[in-house]
This record gives sequence, structure tokens and C-alpha cells, in this order.
Amino acid sequence: MRKLAFTTLALAALSGAASAAVTDLTLGAPTPPFILPRADGGQVSLLGEYGKPIVMIFGDLNQQHSRVAIEETAAVIDRNGFGDEVTTFVIVAESPTEPAVSPFPILIDASRETFAHYGVVSVLPCVIMLDRHGLFVHSLVGHGYGFADSIEDQLQFLTGRITQAELLARRRAPEPPSEALTGLQRRMHLADQMRQRGLLDEAKAEYMGILEEDPESSEAHLGLALIEIGQGDMESAEVHARAAIERAASMPLAQKTLARVLIAKGDTGAAAEAVEAFLDIAGEDAETHYLQGRIEEERGNRNAAIEHYRAACEDMLANREWGLFTQP
Repeated sequence: MRKLAFTTLALAALSGAASAAVTDLTLGAPTPPFILPRADGGQVSLLGEYGKPIVMIFGDLNQQHSRVAIEETAAVIDRNGFGDEVTTFVIVAESPTEPAVSPFPILIDASRETFAHYGVVSVLPCVIMLDRHGLFVHSLVGHGYGFADSIEDQLQFLTGRITQAELLARRRAPEPPSEALTGLQRRMHLADQMRQRGLLDEAKAEYMGILEEDPESSEAHLGLALIEIGQGDMESAEVHARAAIERAASMPLAQKTLARVLIAKGDTGAAAEAVEAFLDIAGEDAETHYLQGRIEEERGNRNAAIEHYRAACEDMLANREWGLFTQP
């Protein structure tokens, strides 16, 4: 059974990622041309790459999600033998500091003008696909459940191996989950709704009930951690935040929640490690800048703290979002 296509599950899979206006281009629309330097020398002109379908991976090579997206795209291309039929490159704002970080050419957009022209303003990675004439075909925001399947389906279509009807058929949802799983999902949604509306005791009871049925639920532990923060019980909040991370190490909000707890407890060293873990997964946003500012302030680094607070304000003004991953 194939996974549900990424395009229909992206935001849910990203655990609350802020939606981004990736592009205002419509299917079949012309795309902005560009000329960018390659990290290994020379330059690439988009116009010169017409003739084959084009895959552009906008990312950050210091971010785990971007690195995984590159690896999975490479695996899809290798597994299907797309190498000679598709042009792929990675577009980043900073030159890589390590060799062999990408099997594809790396293009440097230091001014981020190309990011802006394609509407890539928030969530990374962002994959944009063009047909052989440079016309817009498809975009994937972030990295989540079904990412590789969606890349493979689109490339199968762009290289003529499947028809549009077959592509649409592959995007259909899989068989519905079991009744038991559906029940847990409904309980989780109810618990989250009650927590967000201030019904903390009721929400806590639901989260605890979920853990009785599914002790490995990272989401339930995260919900309990957020409640304990609100009630000022930082010891319990830390226990649940660490339990969430133990069960889902790549859950960005769990790392950010742990950082909040540790800052409140005055453990700036451990808080900094939690923030770094978040940044490695998801990249900087307004809230992480704020947390870094708090850490630097506690350390007595006033100037560094102010810079982070300023960056938090600027990010909120630009994106109108507190964080890429915030409270669900």
C-alpha cells in the first residue's frame, strides 16, 4: 500500500508548520528565470536547463529536513533511473562548509532573490518542479510523510512513464486507518482542543487516557508537557517533554518545548542544546530567536541577546508567524 501523497498531508505531517505561500504560479505558468553561481565553480542559467524536467530543492544544508529531502530525492532518482532524464539542483543561501553534502549541483543565492521570486519565504525545504519547457508543474512544502512517494509520482509523470490519469489515481487516499487508531486520533484532537481552550484538567485526563491505550504516544506526552508549563510544574513538564523526544526524536515542537522548560529552570546550557536540536531539524524562526535571546540574556551576553530579539521581531514582521513549529 502506497503512502498518501505528500501534497495532501504536508501540513499535518509537519506537526503544525506554518503554511507558506510557496508560489503564486499556477499549473503550466512560466517561471522566473535566474542565473546563480555553483558552489563548485561556474554558474547555472535556468533557461539553459530547459529540455528536461527540472527539480529545484530550496533548502538549508545545516537543516536536517533539507538534508533528508535531498537524500530521498536522490534515492528516488537512482532507484528509477531518472538521472539522464531529469535536471536536479539544490538552491541555498550559504555555501556548504562540508564536501559531498549533496549529490546534485548546489547553487548559491546569497541575496535570497530567487527564494523570494519563487515565494519560498518560510518553510524549508521546498521542492519546485518544472516541465521540460520551464513551466510550473508542482511544489512540495517541507518534508513529511509521503515525501519520497510524491517525488517519485511526479517524476514518473514528467518523464512520460505514467499518464495524468495514473498520477491522479496515485494521489488518492489509502484505506482508512483502523477503528482503534481513528478513536485515538479523535481523542488526541479533543484533548488538544480542550487544552487550547483552557480546560486543562479535562485535557490532562484525556492525554493520560491516551497514554494508557498507547504508551508510546509522543503527542500525548507533548500535550501534558505544555499543560504542565502553563501550570508552572516545570519538573513534570520536563519529564513529559523528554518522554516525547524519546519516542519521536525528530519532533521539532518537543525540542522547543524542552528548551522553554529548561530556560524556566535556569539550565541555559541544556536549553541551548535543545534549541540546537530544533534548529538542526527545522531551522530558525521567531520563537527560536526569542529562546536564544533568553539564553544569551541569562548568560549575561546582552548584545547577543538583543540581536536575537531583533531577529525575532524581524521574522515576525516578515512572516507574521511566531514559529514554524508552534503549539498545536
